[in-house]
Amino acid sequence: MTRTILEVDRLALVYTGRGRDVNAIQDASLLVKEGEAIGVAGESGSGKSTLARAVMGLLPPTTSRIVGGRIVVEGVDATGFGPSDWQSLRGSSVAMVFQDPLSFLNPVVRVGRQIAEGIALQDPHADRKARTRELLELVKLRPSVIDAYPHELSGGMRQRVMLAIALGCRPRLLVADEPTTALDVTTQGEILALLDELRRTLGMALVLISHDLGVLRRLCDRIYVMYAGHTIETGRTAQVLGAPAHPYTRGLIAASRLTRGPDGRFSTIGGDVPSLQQRITACPFQPRCGSAMPVCAEMPPFLDTAEPDHLGRCWLLTPEPGGAPALPPDTRASEARNVGA
Repeated sequence: MTRTILEVDRLALVYTGRGRDVNAIQDASLLVKEGEAIGVAGESGSGKSTLARAVMGLLPPTTSRIVGGRIVVEGVDATGFGPSDWQSLRGSSVAMVFQDPLSFLNPVVRVGRQIAEGIALQDPHADRKARTRELLELVKLRPSVIDAYPHELSGGMRQRVMLAIALGCRPRLLVADEPTTALDVTTQGEILALLDELRRTLGMALVLISHDLGVLRRLCDRIYVMYAGHTIETGRTAQVLGAPAHPYTRGLIAASRLTRGPDGRFSTIGGDVPSLQQRITACPFQPRCGSAMPVCAEMPPFLDTAEPDHLGRCWLLTPEPGGAPALPPDTRASEARNVGA
């Protein structure tokens, strides 16, 4: 049986401060098995990056808190972990690369030293020089990059350096948050191909966060779609992108194709994302949905079965809209976690 690396079970998280909470994540689930590639899709503000930082323990405890659900990393419940507890998991269990490497690399420290420092944090006795050269070769950078400063490298090279740092302690899971957003099209393709090659070569799992559905289609085994802090659809990539169960997912796909409607306009999703300063108590997509029914404004839908291994959070998936949901309440969360198990 394939081992579970990461399990997020109905997570709810708020940002605090200035007298008002922001419900950044309200009901998000995620399951990552050893060696598989998972995609997380959604518009800006859907909670994708917050979820990524939550599973890395990178959210500041002074301005954020988990108010529901749990995060389990390799069988360890990390929901209540503090900074020192997370330090023991980061690197060896989970590692992360960000969309703007220049913001995360020290501009006055040579690249080789920054890679070596990451190695030393987890393994003080390692041969840092040899391991640094090994990592540069792994991400297809020449050895001379060791003596370079970040500003002397191209955007693609800096992202490869970030990958080398992330891989320094041989993580079982790599989280990549929009890793190609700031790169040109050619370099994007090279970095994505490298991510896929590294995942297969090293046997690690990958969580790829992107608003680009084409990228997720190319690399991912399964996809989770997020909207307003909720997981609203999940399934195998071919299911979610080939036969989407949720109106929001259908809207994302239509918009990504850049096709024009009868009026000559490009397809878009009308309306605005709901405010996250109040907890959503109905369907979060209802105000923007062309298929909305009265029940959508009255009760929140649950993740219900669209087809085997394919779930959607939509009242259209219930046998009788407004009636009993397709799955008993006590099985919905486990179904969401176990899709693709």
